[in-house]
Amino acid sequence: MSITIQEMVESMAGIGPDGHPPADSSADIRGHILKTVRSKDAPFQKNQAIADAVISALLQAGRLFYHAEFRDFESAMFFNSRLKRLERIRSDSFLSWISEWLAVNRADNLFRHIQAAVETASLGKSASAILPAAYWQATPGSVYLSNGDGQIVRITLSGWELCDNGTDGVLFAAGKTLRPWNVEAFPEDPFETCRLFREARSAAAHGKDLLRAWTYSLPTTPRCKPPLCLSGEIGSGKTRWRLALPSCMACRSTPKKSKNTASRTSGRRWTLAGLFVSTMQTHAPDGCPTPWLVPQPEAASDDGNFTQTLTS
Repeated sequence: MSITIQEMVESMAGIGPDGHPPADSSADIRGHILKTVRSKDAPFQKNQAIADAVISALLQAGRLFYHAEFRDFESAMFFNSRLKRLERIRSDSFLSWISEWLAVNRADNLFRHIQAAVETASLGKSASAILPAAYWQATPGSVYLSNGDGQIVRITLSGWELCDNGTDGVLFAAGKTLRPWNVEAFPEDPFETCRLFREARSAAAHGKDLLRAWTYSLPTTPRCKPPLCLSGEIGSGKTRWRLALPSCMACRSTPKKSKNTASRTSGRRWTLAGLFVSTMQTHAPDGCPTPWLVPQPEAASDDGNFTQTLTS
């Protein structure tokens, strides 16, 4: 029988305030580890018994997921049902958490066996497929904005509501979220309060309205993501505007990672593919008055990062 992510999240309970299982549960797994280590079983039997017990306790504390597209150890994740954090099982924060929870030093050989067992389980029958959300996500009738790693804001026609990460089956991956923000603060329009947006100039009278609509449509994750062309003289502020947009959206600044890391995400992610053109480019072939509006392959990015492509 298949269940939804929402049902999985709702079924998780009994986790302590620090994100660990209750004190008695922690004592149980630690006691089991100590008892097993002191037994007269062969070393490989001890490691297997401890690893099995850890996986069982871990599934009581949360849920294991594998990426629906990649299904590899690097992108496998664990959802902590108390902290409402969805993080990679190979991340420093997860490894630190599980080491503290089990009271097993990460330098210990036993920890290596536990880590391998967690990775194996993350791709097995006890795990579920997921396409983690990043920053914001839209569903029919709702828009979800992340608020730190553990909360989301659900926006509907009837208003907004602060919810836990995982509500309605929407799970944002840790590190791919907006910085925590006060949802009750009075909203301000950057096109009125920020000089960079307010004083943006356009050749057409409706140009600024198009820019505003393009900017505000990002959280809706539109299926069609038209490239944005900012044309102007060198030094007119094209690049500065591009750098200001992620700050306005409270996006975290993350370094570019290699293609072999879990920064890979599905094509459902939004992207800012901006084509920045100086007005000195005035020549164009017949029938193509603005050839620089054609997006280049490298302009499309699906890792949640802002991408700038220069054309000549």
